[in-house]
Amino acid sequence: MTKLQRKAMRFYWVVAAARRRKHRDSGFTLPELIISIAISVLVVGAITAALMVSLDNEGSAGNRFTTSADSAVTSAFFTRDVQSSVEFTTTTAPNNGPAPCPDPTDQSGQGFLFGLFWAQPGTDTLVSYWDAPLASPPGSPSLSELVREACLNGSDTPSSEVLADDVSSLTINPNMSVTWQNEQTACAAQGLSCPTASGSWVGTNWVRNFSLLVGETPGVLLNSNVHPSANGYQYNWLAAPRSATEGSGGAPTTPSTAATTSPTTTPTTGGTTTPTTGGTTTPTTGGTTTPTTGGTTTPTTGGTTTPTTGGTTSTTDPPPAGSPLMLLGSATPALACYGFLENISINGSAYVGSSAPGSIVLDGIGLNLKASGGLYTEAIPPSASVDNSGFGNSYTHPTAPPGGPESDPYAGLTAPSMPVPPAPPAGPTLNITTSGTYSPGSNSTVNIIGNNITVTLSGGNWGAVDVIGNNVTLDVDPGDFASLTTSGHDNNVTLYPTGSFIFSGAVTFNALGGSVTLSPGEYAQGLHVQGTDLDVTLNPGVYTFGASGGNSGVAIADTGVNDSINGTAGVLLYVSSGAVNFVGFDQSLTLTPQSASPYGPLVLWQAKSDSDPVNFLGAGLGIAAVGGTIYAPSAVLGGSFQAGSSYTLGGLVAAGVSCPGFFNTLTIGS
Repeated sequence: MTKLQRKAMRFYWVVAAARRRKHRDSGFTLPELIISIAISVLVVGAITAALMVSLDNEGSAGNRFTTSADSAVTSAFFTRDVQSSVEFTTTTAPNNGPAPCPDPTDQSGQGFLFGLFWAQPGTDTLVSYWDAPLASPPGSPSLSELVREACLNGSDTPSSEVLADDVSSLTINPNMSVTWQNEQTACAAQGLSCPTASGSWVGTNWVRNFSLLVGETPGVLLNSNVHPSANGYQYNWLAAPRSATEGSGGAPTTPSTAATTSPTTTPTTGGTTTPTTGGTTTPTTGGTTTPTTGGTTTPTTGGTTTPTTGGTTSTTDPPPAGSPLMLLGSATPALACYGFLENISINGSAYVGSSAPGSIVLDGIGLNLKASGGLYTEAIPPSASVDNSGFGNSYTHPTAPPGGPESDPYAGLTAPSMPVPPAPPAGPTLNITTSGTYSPGSNSTVNIIGNNITVTLSGGNWGAVDVIGNNVTLDVDPGDFASLTTSGHDNNVTLYPTGSFIFSGAVTFNALGGSVTLSPGEYAQGLHVQGTDLDVTLNPGVYTFGASGGNSGVAIADTGVNDSINGTAGVLLYVSSGAVNFVGFDQSLTLTPQSASPYGPLVLWQAKSDSDPVNFLGAGLGIAAVGGTIYAPSAVLGGSFQAGSSYTLGGLVAAGVSCPGFFNTLTIGS
């Protein structure tokens, strides 16, 4: 290739390269530019819309989260508060107890919704719920907060908790039981005024459940004003108190306006029962029972019983058992508790045979009266029988007895006989200083004054026997004695159960330590245990007691310290006159009924003519009638319970019960 040709070729490539550069820098065409702009508008618009929707929903989503959190917090507090409560009120000034826990920011009380009282050992806690208004700019909707105030353990200083805010509506509704509604209707029919939550504290066992309806209207801030959002939120919580009973669940109940109702039928074994109006039926074994109007039924085995009007119960068979607790109504009030944290628990039904209003008085603090089988009363309406003027009390609300009035199941029993004691000897005093066996003589007084000796008194008619020495072992054969007294220490006295004893005077043990074994017989002027660390054992059988000074004296008394009386072999203590007093400290009394006895389950029987009280006045007492019943138809049991005692009875039939002590427990029924 020549030189000219090479220059021409370089020029060609230079021009070609320039042309390529010019084509690359030429840009978009007009159609391409228009299409690009249109696509950009669509993309940017979609992104902008997504951002706007996200920002717009941020407030609503936050409000939803907040209201969901409010709902969870409200549920946690409301459910627990209601479950723990025993009383509630809808007034800030109840007429039967303290004011609810206050809201320091609401002095007028206009925002008060309702208050609850917790009755727990060692605590007196008041909880209240308030509707507290929020400050809002002019023209904005009225919103408020749901505030919980808690006064813990009796404190007057409330602890506040905001459960929900931005609240537009609040409704708390106690769903009352059918029993409550019947009682209110009966009160109106009788022209009486039943207690209501709008004026007083009312037991939560009248309530099926509480309903809390909260309406929240979350707001968003626009132009410095709060405006409601379009999405309001409502939630409704239901909570039932633990004290709610089957009756408060709305089960149909007997109308309270009826004085009596049709009798019910008691199941029998192998027989059939045909009750008529006004009669009561007692179970039989293998027989048929046909009571008539006004009659009572005597149980039989394998036979047929047909009582007549006004009949009585035979003493050849155990008498029938009624309610574990039967108060015959002659005492006014029949049941009166004025103490602090007392607990009366009846395993079965309880019957109060008084029609007077206020026959059941609960005027203490934290009292608990519960009957698993129902509390029956003759008052019309039944609710009128309860005077719950105390604070924080819980009780089984009374109803009319389903089988009509109950009658005294032991009224027809024949009392044990009490023979007339012989006249004691009137001779000189005999002083015993040495061990030996001694026969009765003409001595009016026998003093055992030796120490560390063993003495046996053979049967016969003795004067007053007084053990003055220490570490004396005294064995006594059955006989007649003017009296028996021990005053030394660590003496051991045994009355042999080979016959009957008659003591025309008092039997008194003042000893320190030692043991005593008693046998059935007549203790005409009572048994008095006044020692310390003394163990008394009762051999099986029937013991009859009178009282020094007649019907105003004392028939059985334990006024010592750390004494025990044990009658678990099967005993009946019959008191013809005088009171029964246990007024010491750390004592125990344990009684078990006789088997196959004509007195049935009775372990302590006080005559109907004896209205002196059966008093348990001490502290740290342990009274147990294991499977047995205390029968004192004209007496009041209790007198003045003191502190920290436990009473367990198989049954109680009495004129009334009084319990003004502290921290005591009375359990009736097996």
